[in-house]
Amino acid sequence: MKIEDMLKGKKERLLGLVRSNSTPSTIALGLSIGVFIGFLPLYGFHLLIVLLVAMCFPGTNKVAMIAGTGVTMPVTAPFVYWVSYAAGRALTGGKTPPLTIEGIKRISFGDLHSMYSVLFYGCLVLGTITAISVYLAALYSVRAIRKGGTPA
Repeated sequence: MKIEDMLKGKKERLLGLVRSNSTPSTIALGLSIGVFIGFLPLYGFHLLIVLLVAMCFPGTNKVAMIAGTGVTMPVTAPFVYWVSYAAGRALTGGKTPPLTIEGIKRISFGDLHSMYSVLFYGCLVLGTITAISVYLAALYSVRAIRKGGTPA
């Protein structure tokens, strides 16, 4: 399969979502919730979490929510979690080892719990910031596309 064909299919699905009966705000909210869930360092459980959260937010677009978790696809997850760990480490005072070659050499089994806590904290902070940004960008984009224009 050619890359152009794969991208064409994704573009058609995205346009299908934008043209669905959902309001721009429910699409944007679903997407932003999915992005937030995608940031959580619970890799492999994102779909289950989306299903549970979808029951709590029945007015959101579930397809957009699932699509939002794609922020941490296998290609992007290492970068997202590395940046989240670095942010969490900076926000908590840097008492855990840095994710550098030297820092990784010094990690002990006892460090793992505190490192995961720092990662989780960083993911919550960056996930919230990213989710808010995605909500605003998606709301603007969906409204612009529905008016017949393209987002600037």
